[in-house]
This record gives sequence, C-alpha cells and structure tokens, in this order.
Amino acid sequence: MDEWLGRIVAKLKDLGIYECTRIYVTSDHGMDEGKTSHAMAPYVSLATNDPGIKARSDQRT
Repeated sequence: MDEWLGRIVAKLKDLGIYECTRIYVTSDHGMDEGKTSHAMAPYVSLATNDPGIKARSDQRT
C-alpha cells in the first residue's frame, strides 16, 4: 500500500494538483486473533493530509 500511495502522490505532483488535493486513507480493522470475531470492528484508522482535520488519537486495546 505504501508503494501505491507513493505512486498516487507522485502523479498528483506531476499533474500539479497535489497541493489542492486532499488525501484520505482508511484501514480495515481486519480480523481478531483466531479469526472468529470482529470485536475491534468499530475502530478504523484515518490518515489525511487535510490541514482542516485536527489531530486526535484514541487507541483502544
């Protein structure tokens, strides 16, 4: 995924639209150990280059 995101960022820069493009990356919660439940399903990560989004972190274990 890092490689593909890098390619996307590079193309946006090549097109001259990187600075005016907001990028949002979310991730799937995956499966819990044992692959029998989705106990962590409500907790999905978000990464963005949007300066309007205030940093907030809430990690639950």
